[in-house]
Amino acid sequence: MGSLQIPERSRAGAASIAGLSDASMNDLSLSGDETKFNRLAGEWKSAAGIYSSVTKVAMHPAYQQMIGMGSTALPFIFARLIAESNEPDHWFWALAAISAENPVPKESRGRIKDMADAWLAWGKEKGYVRLG
Repeated sequence: MGSLQIPERSRAGAASIAGLSDASMNDLSLSGDETKFNRLAGEWKSAAGIYSSVTKVAMHPAYQQMIGMGSTALPFIFARLIAESNEPDHWFWALAAISAENPVPKESRGRIKDMADAWLAWGKEKGYVRLG
C-alpha cells in the first residue's frame, strides 16, 4: 500500500497516536469530538488487555461510546489504523457497526493486517483516508 495521508481533520489525532508527548499535545488544537475519542480510546486500550475475547473487548463501555459517536469517529479510527500499521487494534467491530458495511473478504477474516488493509482501502474509497 502506498504512503497514507490523513485528512486534515484527523491529522492531530494521528500526531497524538504517533507518540507526541502530553506537553506537545496541549499545543495541538483538538476538536471536542477528537478529544472525546482520544479519551475513550485511552480508556478502552487500558482495559482491553485484560480481555481474552474480541466480543468482550468490543463490549467495553468506552468502545461502545466510540461507536455511538457514529461517522464522526471514522477519521479518528482510520488514523489509529494507520498509526498501528504493524499491529492494528480491533477497530473492525466499530467500523462495521458505524458504517453498516464489511469490506473484508471472507478469506481475510481473522488475519488482522489484511483486515486493516481492507478497511483502509474502504476508507480511501469513501474519502476518510487519502493515499499519496
